[in-house]
Amino acid sequence: MRRALDPTRPLRVRWATAPLRRDAYTFEQDPETETPTAGQIAMDRVTWDAVLARLDDALALCHRFGLGKEVAASRFIEYRRVVTGLVTALHDGGQDAAREEFHRDSALSMIALTEAAEFGDVGDFISQYGEHGVRRTLGRVLDGHVLPADEDPNSNDPRNRLFEFVIASKLWRAGLQPRLGDRPDVSCEVRGKTFFIECKRPLTARGVKGRITDAAAMLPDRIDATGGQALGVIALSLTRRLNLGDKLRVYRGEADGKEKRSRALRPPRRSRAQIGNGCPATSWGCCGTPSRRS
Repeated sequence: MRRALDPTRPLRVRWATAPLRRDAYTFEQDPETETPTAGQIAMDRVTWDAVLARLDDALALCHRFGLGKEVAASRFIEYRRVVTGLVTALHDGGQDAAREEFHRDSALSMIALTEAAEFGDVGDFISQYGEHGVRRTLGRVLDGHVLPADEDPNSNDPRNRLFEFVIASKLWRAGLQPRLGDRPDVSCEVRGKTFFIECKRPLTARGVKGRITDAAAMLPDRIDATGGQALGVIALSLTRRLNLGDKLRVYRGEADGKEKRSRALRPPRRSRAQIGNGCPATSWGCCGTPSRRS
């Protein structure tokens, strides 16, 4: 018989979004070793047409929120141009023409499809959350460099904020009612238990431990303010650890891609222990963007 999950023990949840499909990796604790084990993968196939349509819906929402100037100067306008070119090539010339268009600039094509899909996916959540609660942050999300590889600590805030939206949107789609804020970044309630979520997106592999440490230091005071009744969660984006944004990783099929991505996202066992000991009421998660199959 499987035991129920213990919410006080570190638990990893890994989400990923790809341009042509969305992969949701879920993990549960092994009943014997109490270590995370991979669960079933849920996969949705998403066409380029759907990515473009949902991006247009999200940009239209920004216009309704009075962010027309920010939209016009946004990196998402460049992404829309790229995705439109791919869709047009596919419709007019078929797979060969689409492949040729994609490889004119593979890195930009992948980034455009991925971030357009992410931004489009959070549109429904943003719409129901309301202009007052998200307008300022949404304006910051629209800013930023076209290529993640051009980011530095002074210019990475737009994608950091988008990551917070992505986490909140996933919780909302799961039937929860997430709240956005500064400290914590996201919070929600599950069966009467409050969860405080700090979202971190390190720019380098070396920065992963530091960002986890920062987040773990932010959570205890908030948890203590609830009399220790709340739990903390660290949502960690490892996209930049997997790919700085200037490469197109190709795998020998879906199984090969899953195995190598999981291995790349798995941190050292010692790090997991350090996190749990440093903030025992904190669970944590890894998030990353997978790449194209061969």
